[in-house]
Amino acid sequence: MQQVQQQILPSARLARDDADLHRRTQPDDGSDDLIGQADADTAMRRSNESSETLISATFIDMDGAGAASNKHKSIVDTATTFEDPAAAGNSLGDTPAASARAAKSTVSKMAHLDGMRGVAALWVFFVHCNVEVNRELHEFVLAYQRWNASVPLFFILSGRIITASVLRSKDTRKLVSCMIRRPFRLLLPIMSIMLLDYFVMKWEKIGSIWEIVTTPVWFLASPFDDGPFPHVTGVVWTLQHEFLWSNLLYMFTFVLLAFDGNDKARYVILIGSFAWFQITHSWMTHFLAGLFIADLAQHGHIRRYTQWRFSPIVTAALVLASAVVAFRFSFWKLGDTIDAAVRSHQVQKGKQGVSGHFWQENFVVFLFSFAVMFALETSRWMQAVFSLSVFRFLGHVSFSMYLIHPYIIKYLRWLTEYNREWMGKSHATDSITILINMAAVLAAGYALTPLVDDASIAVGRWVETVVVEQPWSVAAVRAWVRRLPIHALKWARPRVEFVRGAIDRLSAQLEYQPVPAAAAGKAAAEA
Repeated sequence: MQQVQQQILPSARLARDDADLHRRTQPDDGSDDLIGQADADTAMRRSNESSETLISATFIDMDGAGAASNKHKSIVDTATTFEDPAAAGNSLGDTPAASARAAKSTVSKMAHLDGMRGVAALWVFFVHCNVEVNRELHEFVLAYQRWNASVPLFFILSGRIITASVLRSKDTRKLVSCMIRRPFRLLLPIMSIMLLDYFVMKWEKIGSIWEIVTTPVWFLASPFDDGPFPHVTGVVWTLQHEFLWSNLLYMFTFVLLAFDGNDKARYVILIGSFAWFQITHSWMTHFLAGLFIADLAQHGHIRRYTQWRFSPIVTAALVLASAVVAFRFSFWKLGDTIDAAVRSHQVQKGKQGVSGHFWQENFVVFLFSFAVMFALETSRWMQAVFSLSVFRFLGHVSFSMYLIHPYIIKYLRWLTEYNREWMGKSHATDSITILINMAAVLAAGYALTPLVDDASIAVGRWVETVVVEQPWSVAAVRAWVRRLPIHALKWARPRVEFVRGAIDRLSAQLEYQPVPAAAAGKAAAEA
């Protein structure tokens, strides 16, 4: 018995050390979604073959991982490596150095997706701001496309990231985790913006706090209703589709896991489903496209494609051909012809033939968006560019920036006329106005990210922990209430220290006044 304990205890200590290392190195989740913002696994069980007790001993509570994780709550933090599942894991037999290298490799390999999300969010801002400032610049920023490709890119990114870790680990428990946290990830940001409107902006004329609680719930639950909901800003219409189609995407991922070793069955399911949703004119086609890219990456097909010497030529040709189709001023108006032909065969609400309204799915824009995402997935130089810190910063603030930018643009309308009177009416003047708006939106997005984005992630994780992991009893509730002040202090202490340190540094800079060289020489001479 003593020999058995001597064999088990070192393994248990190794498992606990490995779990602690995972807490320190595991990135936090972000946003899936829109947006991005994407959901990641919040819990992981590590087993030891020697004893069943080690299963519970090595369980990792991801609720405590957020405080020590990466500052950027973003799509990159939820993702896994492309082709090497082992590199993204932190298995029981891994050494601490290997685990740290794996975590670093995971972030570096997926940072470009975060950068793309930031660029897409900035693209949305430019489109909306140009409409207010100068419509002649609107066509230029759209690159003469039939429709803005930023939202399609958001949806494809969601499909790519939401399913990545599940396909890698083949753990359906992670699907449950995503489905529990998803409503809070989308509801709370909407409520936060409505609260800001109610107390500060006074734009939507919200009547009461009760409307702030109930309206977002019905808003997310009614994605097929035509027209905007009252008291909800127009840009959050995408969150309706994020909520509906991401939940359906979890079901598709569950089905694909049943055919993990059968490429033919998986791709027949994906292609057949894509055709169905494209005929019915649904945004689900974009989420399925992201799932398709994730599946190709997980099963090594992306790696084999990039090893083919003609792959850069084929990828470039795909992007250029899709651009010719998607651009409004394309050769022979090919894009208009294809778009009209596709829409005439699509069906919506039982009627064949659909309109080309801006908030509806567009096939030719989808082709361009998918080509861009596929190029980003297979091109090393594109990944290096979009992994730059400036793009990752945009990804960090993208969700909050997406939600707040309509308010900023509205309240800076006076700036357009002021600049035109001061500098004259020209494209250069309007461009300066747009840049000032952009700076204000980025600053507001950065300030709101901890309050809107990070808070929704933390609440979703906490709800999952309470529902799934913690026991439900009177004693457990009492213990949680007693620990609540401790958790609140633990959460507030580093933030207070950060603010205090910033104030101290600023005070030190203001107090320090260097003596001019001439005055210093004169004082030395007098001495």
